[in-house]
Amino acid sequence: MLLPIVESVLFQVSIVFFPIFLYHILFSRDQGIGNKTGKILFGILCSVLTVIVMTFPIVTYGEHIVDFRIIPVMIAILYGGVEAGLITVITMFTYRFYLGGNGVFVTFLAYSFIIIAFFLVKPFQEFDLKKKLLSATVLTFVISFSAIASSFYIYETSLFFIMEATILFAVRLLLFFAIIYMIESVTARFRMESELQRTEKLQVVSEIAASVAHEIRNPMTSTRGFLQLLSHEGLTGEKRNEFIRIAITELDRAELIINDYLSLAKPQAEEITEIPLRSTLSHILNILSPYATINNVKLKIDLEGEASVVGNSARFNQSLINLVKNAIEACKEQGEVKLLLKAKDELASIQIIDNGVGMEEEQVSRIGTAFYSTKEKGTGLGLMVCYRVIDAMGGKIKVKSERNKGTAFTITLPNVTYHQKKPIQELPEF
Repeated sequence: MLLPIVESVLFQVSIVFFPIFLYHILFSRDQGIGNKTGKILFGILCSVLTVIVMTFPIVTYGEHIVDFRIIPVMIAILYGGVEAGLITVITMFTYRFYLGGNGVFVTFLAYSFIIIAFFLVKPFQEFDLKKKLLSATVLTFVISFSAIASSFYIYETSLFFIMEATILFAVRLLLFFAIIYMIESVTARFRMESELQRTEKLQVVSEIAASVAHEIRNPMTSTRGFLQLLSHEGLTGEKRNEFIRIAITELDRAELIINDYLSLAKPQAEEITEIPLRSTLSHILNILSPYATINNVKLKIDLEGEASVVGNSARFNQSLINLVKNAIEACKEQGEVKLLLKAKDELASIQIIDNGVGMEEEQVSRIGTAFYSTKEKGTGLGLMVCYRVIDAMGGKIKVKSERNKGTAFTITLPNVTYHQKKPIQELPEF
């Protein structure tokens, strides 16, 4: 006789635990049931569960019938609101009337106290976990106690039934306590995840804004340097025109940087061209020479052989400028930065070598990852973009560094000058 009772109890437990999964799947990600359709749906689902537990009740030793219907009913009211609660309560009363028997009157009498739960719907949402558990426990106790008391006085049930009902009431109370705790835990977790995602989005926006400012500062600094040079007396007209031209070129590059970051939100097809490395590196030397002079750093260049690569010229130039500028900033006074080009058959290598502060192995391993920078105010996005540009061009970047001795960036790219017969292929977006 004990085994069937245990099986019935376990079945009731499995059924009443089902609202947790419903609430978890359907509503917790939105931190509650926010619309009327959701409330109606939740009410219907809780009504189905109520009917199931009433259809397959627990039959005690004394041949009395007990079930856990109060749990889906209370969950529907407290978490689904008035609409879901009314649907479930009406379904419960209707089905109990349909089943008939002596317990109909007890059900209507005991569950008349359920009206208290409807007045708690709005305050319940504002309660903390302790108050929610307390209010739900008190309501369950009142309804269950009234059912036991009315059965005892109206139908003169035995004390043995009171003992059985009290034990099952304790199980029901603990079960309801656990269900509310689990629902609240699930909701709190989703709320935390939502807040974390919002915080991460805001952080990304902040980091990108800082990166844009950092990238734009490069051409602006160069432009400022050339404008300062224009104020010097004794400049020839040719030299003055050259400085103006370079300053305008840098302002155009600043505009390209802005467009580049805007394209992250709305990617567009890039123009892929053949880029001659000798002229590109010479151009970068001219652009960054004033910046190197301001930082009291010597900028040297050594070009060996002819080499060309395939890619987006603006992105490639920006990447190299970032690397050379970083090398200049890493140097102390009287420092030196070398820009080397070596063309060997099918490969071309560009080396950017400085005798600056250098990096530890752990720092080198993190170079090129998002939001990591060795600078106090750096974002790391410049180097990350650089790595992706070179990777999209079919190249690789290797970094060697030693603390207080310097750093060497080596960029290896396919030399299309060696493969002139091969067609230029469009590079993938990143």
